[in-house]
Amino acid sequence: MMVSANDTLEIRIDIRNGGTHTAQETVFMFTHDRVASVTRPLLELKGFGKITLAPGAAGTVALHLSVADLAFLGPDLKPCMEDGEIEILAGPNAGIDQLLKEIIVFRRDY
Repeated sequence: MMVSANDTLEIRIDIRNGGTHTAQETVFMFTHDRVASVTRPLLELKGFGKITLAPGAAGTVALHLSVADLAFLGPDLKPCMEDGEIEILAGPNAGIDQLLKEIIVFRRDY
């Protein structure tokens, strides 16, 4: 998916309670800039949401991410956004194997 600096993304994660008790789930949203001029964190927390579900119920957590919030300090210590691929990851914790992943492509001239 191509995005520009003015875009805001809505990330929707479907959750189902497979247990026998009402439960609350927290969904975390992380980003990872795959290639940048400075080393970026493996996972950078950008938001979270909570949902309470009755036994057997399903629901959706909607999280919003402004593409402008993906800016970081460049080599000159000024905020910048570089063209490239950015991973959006979401799930119940920071275990990379348990996260859903989508890749967006940022282009300044898009």
